Amino acid sequence: MSEIGIYPAITASIGGKQRRLTLMRQWRRAIENGELDRPTPVYFESGPGSGLIIEAGACPELAPLFDEIKGSLPKQEPVIEQSAPHSNETQAVRLAHIEAEIAATRADQPARPGNALRIKPQLNSSERTIATAPNVDFAIERSGPGWAMLPLKRYAVFEGRARRSEYWNFQLFVILPLFFMLGVAGAVNSDVLVGIIFLIWLGLLIPSVAVTVRRLHDRGLSGWLVVLAGLLSLIPFVGFLIGLGFIVVLALPGTNGQNPYGPDPKS
Repeated sequence: MSEIGIYPAITASIGGKQRRLTLMRQWRRAIENGELDRPTPVYFESGPGSGLIIEAGACPELAPLFDEIKGSLPKQEPVIEQSAPHSNETQAVRLAHIEAEIAATRADQPARPGNALRIKPQLNSSERTIATAPNVDFAIERSGPGWAMLPLKRYAVFEGRARRSEYWNFQLFVILPLFFMLGVAGAVNSDVLVGIIFLIWLGLLIPSVAVTVRRLHDRGLSGWLVVLAGLLSLIPFVGFLIGLGFIVVLALPGTNGQNPYGPDPKS
């Protein structure tokens, strides 16, 4: 995952400011409040390192919401801004304005070597794509340790969804070593080491609960099940069965496509 955040995301000028929206409830509120309309130009990021400038009504994430809230329109081809050799002056000026807004939004993002922003016209399509150059960071972030660090980057994010790779790699590379260190501390009878491990555990408590809640969201379940499972685990024998069932639920694949808790993280 890049440093920017959750995908897919929509960046648009709202209230005179550039805002980046990543959750369905944010998109819905912007449409209901009249801050986004179908002709509104937005920057749609479908995943890390790629995106395009597109009208809100043609955005695959926003189009169903427009139909639901403002009513559907006659089916027509999506209108995507482009810079073609025969574009008229008005279209060119509008595209330049949109690019200036996107550049202003990106100006606050930290620079990363080999990841300079560039605009590349597609000769055989009506899209104008903004992409980032490939770099080693992306491959590292999709490795086991990279997935394990993702819950720490989303330290207290209880909204959205988490893939199985994010949850289980966090358990494997972060939580499991912590239990191993606790066993070593008990074996050597070191109060200092136990105290250090306890402080680390306190620091990891919030991201542990948050990634579990997001994993439940990916299954289409309420995050409050974490509290319920914690209470039931205090009951002898019943708690053991509840714990096994909870592990099975977390190990199952998430729901396909968008659910009430957000877009599919695999998309």
